[in-house]
This record gives sequence, structure tokens and C-alpha cells, in this order.
Amino acid sequence: MDADDFTIKCMYKKLIGISSRCHEEDWAISYATGKAIQDEVYRITFAAAVYYVWQERNYRIFQKNERTTKMITRSIIQEIHYRSSMQSKLAEFIRNFNYYP
Repeated sequence: MDADDFTIKCMYKKLIGISSRCHEEDWAISYATGKAIQDEVYRITFAAAVYYVWQERNYRIFQKNERTTKMITRSIIQEIHYRSSMQSKLAEFIRNFNYYP
């Protein structure tokens, strides 16, 4: 299991009530509250991850359908690229990663 799988599975368990808190949340509360570009990218990433994991939860409950972790991760990365493209400093920062699935 890689880091992406761990984070998404941890968030999913929390959303459906199996787990109480993820290490990711503790880190976010402590470190991602500033105005630095890295903090902004983290907040966008975390918000996208929560949204798409919640969406997956709803697919599984209401439509009896599910997507792979890879598909969810791809949606999150696309959302990060889309949202960061709206601000020039963020767009430049994301371009330096040079990763788009």
C-alpha cells in the first residue's frame, strides 16, 4: 500500500465513521495554516481529497458503484491542477512538479 492509498483509505474510514482521526489531519492543523504557497497547495489538495472521498462514499452507498483508488487519485490531481491554474503563483509552483496523470 503506498502513501496515496493510505491517506485515501484513512479519510474514507473517517467519513463513514470507522476511524476517529487521521495523521494527516493532525499535520494539517499544525503546519498548513500559513499563507505560503505550499500551505495553499496543501489546503487545495486536502479539500479535493475530502470532496472526492465523500463523493466515492456516496457512489458506494447510493449507486452501488465504486471506483479504484487510482481513479480517485487522478480526479484529485486534476482538481489541484484546475484550481491552481486560477492563480499565477500557484500555477507556477504546480508546473514545477511536472506531474499530470
